[in-house]
Amino acid sequence: MIARTTHRVCGCLRKTIDGVVRILGEIAGGSLAVDVMANESYYIGDFKALFASLQSIHANLMKVIRDISQVASQVDTSAGQVSPGAQALSQGTIEQAASIQELLSNVTGITSQLQSSTVRCGSASELVDKATGYTAGKGFSVVADEVRNLAAKSEDAVQSTNLLLTAPSGT
Repeated sequence: MIARTTHRVCGCLRKTIDGVVRILGEIAGGSLAVDVMANESYYIGDFKALFASLQSIHANLMKVIRDISQVASQVDTSAGQVSPGAQALSQGTIEQAASIQELLSNVTGITSQLQSSTVRCGSASELVDKATGYTAGKGFSVVADEVRNLAAKSEDAVQSTNLLLTAPSGT
């Protein structure tokens, strides 16, 4: 009778140990679909605490996996919302760079035209001076003064433009 009882206890111990090995083996292998409730009857006496711990471990792992899945889904959704904004910002930056380059080209062209005008006005001023020397007429002298004034204004405009072009950005 002691032998049968010992044999029966050993059988229960073997089934309990096999159940724990099965559950932990599947969890360690990455399967949380393991049926923890299967063979609940094997866990008797002091082994009921072991069974409760196995259930708790399984439930907590399932909760952690669900939480991770939800966070990953939220991150994916947020990334999907941020991505179009980042693309629009990038496109806007590219367009602004192109506009700035075009503006710089236009300012350079205007500066070149102003410099050319200044040279022409200077030449015209010299011609007026020569003509004034030849004609010593009062009406022509007034025109010569106006041409000189125009040449001076053109020179001032060129210098102002050059200052704008050489000024540090952000001013």
